[in-house]
Amino acid sequence: MAIVTESRKACAVNPLKMSQPLGACYAFMGMDNCMPLMHGSQGCTSFGLVLLVRHFKEAIPMQTTAMNEVSTILGGLDNIEQALLNIKKRANPALIAIASTGLTETKGDDVDAYLKLIYQKHGATLAGTEVVYVSTPDYVGAFQDGWANAVLGLVNTFAQPVAVRNPKQINLLVGCHLTSADIDELREIVESFGLSALVLPDVSGAGYYRNSPVFQVHRSSRLRAKLTRRRPGRPDAGRQAGQRKSLCRGPTRRGRQRPAFAIHWSG
Repeated sequence: MAIVTESRKACAVNPLKMSQPLGACYAFMGMDNCMPLMHGSQGCTSFGLVLLVRHFKEAIPMQTTAMNEVSTILGGLDNIEQALLNIKKRANPALIAIASTGLTETKGDDVDAYLKLIYQKHGATLAGTEVVYVSTPDYVGAFQDGWANAVLGLVNTFAQPVAVRNPKQINLLVGCHLTSADIDELREIVESFGLSALVLPDVSGAGYYRNSPVFQVHRSSRLRAKLTRRRPGRPDAGRQAGQRKSLCRGPTRRGRQRPAFAIHWSG
């Protein structure tokens, strides 16, 4: 005989809000001029996109590789290739951040190998745009794990501690549980001690900051860069040091300026 159990929980848990890909994409939204890209079916991206649009009440940039039955079986190389080329052509972001989903993780797509093949074929076309990939299966872990994997992927890909430390610089690697107001409060506390704070990812989008070096990024022995804070609304700041590419920003409340990081290439 069937037994009907009545739930007495005061709330309902939505599995969508607890998925790793959504947490990773939210972290990537704290990067300036960044386009989050979910490697999976259109439904995986549309559900997360609808959730973020309803929460922030503004347009949210997010793309998908639009995997179907055939591409899932044969592999997603062509889908990732077309997605990267389309995003580069239409949006030309400084960073394309790819987050996997349960579909492609179950298939076992070797995205790192895909990216190597794509850069060998379209390296000149994708010049000026960095690509980061993080593994975020939605059947393992939760929202905070996706956020943590995204931050770890960004640091592993771009950042290396500088030789000379800045005693006035504090690097804050914030968690997904902090709101924009929490990050603003932490920054004010740090600055009250006469220090400057750099937040990664920065989803607060408030304030007015001085340039301050924090990481030295190197992709090869000849390519070196400093990851620095730039002033919001000052697109020309720092160009004397070399060509700059935006790297970080944050989704914010409507109408607020968004601080950003910038890369100054040198060497």
